[in-house]
Amino acid sequence: MKQIELNTAWKTNRESGMQVCEHEHDFYELVYYCDGEGITKVGGQSIDISSSICVLIPPHMPHEDFYKKNCKVYCIGFSYQETLDIQIIQDYRGIIK
Repeated sequence: MKQIELNTAWKTNRESGMQVCEHEHDFYELVYYCDGEGITKVGGQSIDISSSICVLIPPHMPHEDFYKKNCKVYCIGFSYQETLDIQIIQDYRGIIK
């Protein structure tokens, strides 16, 4: 059986105008933007942040955030034994995730 290892889990409130500088991790990062507005850049691709957007970031992928409005953010960092096939998809509203 393949194991998932939890590396980190947290919730935070990001204020309007705040920026999280480019960084990367050695684990997957699942980020859920509960509300608010802004832009996240993952591997050089900009993705609009709005209510209920979820982004899965692979290990060693540079990423950064800029918040235009206050935003509640939930994050889970985890390791997995195999490489996941992550693709950029659009939700029913046409928003790139």
